[in-house]
Amino acid sequence: MNAGKGFYERVPALIKNRCKNKGAKTKSINIKIREGELLKMKNIQCVKINDLTNYDSNKCLNGGRYAFTVEYNREKPGDKFIIEYNTSSEFDYCNIYGSFQECRKCAEYNKETNYCFADYLTVTEEQLKEIIKVAKKQEEVYIEIEKFSQC
Repeated sequence: MNAGKGFYERVPALIKNRCKNKGAKTKSINIKIREGELLKMKNIQCVKINDLTNYDSNKCLNGGRYAFTVEYNREKPGDKFIIEYNTSSEFDYCNIYGSFQECRKCAEYNKETNYCFADYLTVTEEQLKEIIKVAKKQEEVYIEIEKFSQC
């Protein structure tokens, strides 16, 4: 493990969502990923990668030792996964770009309408497989997967 560097600092920025359908019928799995499971991405609705590499519960809100989460979510099988970033920090944090910044100071923010026009980044199933392969090699990175319900 690279000391002092979190998982998301090691993943290319372009491949850096929140499970929007929390009320939907999904099965949540704390995963030990095997290669065969990665081949079954068509049944995956949401992947949540939690990076606790630099996390310290005494400094996780404003002391610089934050947890970071990236969620990859899609509405239906075959769609690309939408990416959303989160952190344990209490400071302004952009969930679209995954950076510490105030919305109102972003070029994508319209001050007249008070709305952000930035588009969420997306990844394909193949790109997400690669992200998961990198994440599962890290010691303080945890992966959760929600599958579409088997109705």
